[in-house]
Amino acid sequence: HIRSLIQASGHIITRDWIPEAIEEANIEKGRHSRSEMYDEVMNSILQSDLTIFECSVPGMSIGHQVTFSIEKSKPTLILLNSDIK
Repeated sequence: HIRSLIQASGHIITRDWIPEAIEEANIEKGRHSRSEMYDEVMNSILQSDLTIFECSVPGMSIGHQVTFSIEKSKPTLILLNSDIK
């Protein structure tokens, strides 16, 4: 829903990974190595004017991405559903 709202507002998502993740979930193995995926995510953050992270499910990788974004002085919005335990 967040993705749809961003696109409907006329904004560009620099790393629109959701369609790709759905496609890869339907096949046995993804086409990207972890290092390729890491590079794509970091480059996307560098290319962006701001970053938005949905962090309802905690994880080390999302924490690293948020830290990287802040270190690069990107305005960073973190969304969290506090009802999820």
